[in-house]
Amino acid sequence: MPKAYHQIQKGKIIEKFILLPDLCPEGRLDSFKNRNLFYSRDDKINLRLTSVVSGFQARLFKTLELAKGILTGE
Repeated sequence: MPKAYHQIQKGKIIEKFILLPDLCPEGRLDSFKNRNLFYSRDDKINLRLTSVVSGFQARLFKTLELAKGILTGE
């Protein structure tokens, strides 16, 4: 179950983030003995979010350009 964390400095929240679990090279959750879901790599979802949104926007603009071409007969 993901949890949201926040970092506080001088009584103010400076960062909010969700940690992603460590994955092994095969893409499975990394484990150690009988424990799963380690967060040792400090992989924060807010650091990945900008690239995900940028990729989505690029695909959206391309789709809209194609739709405009179809609708206008270009």
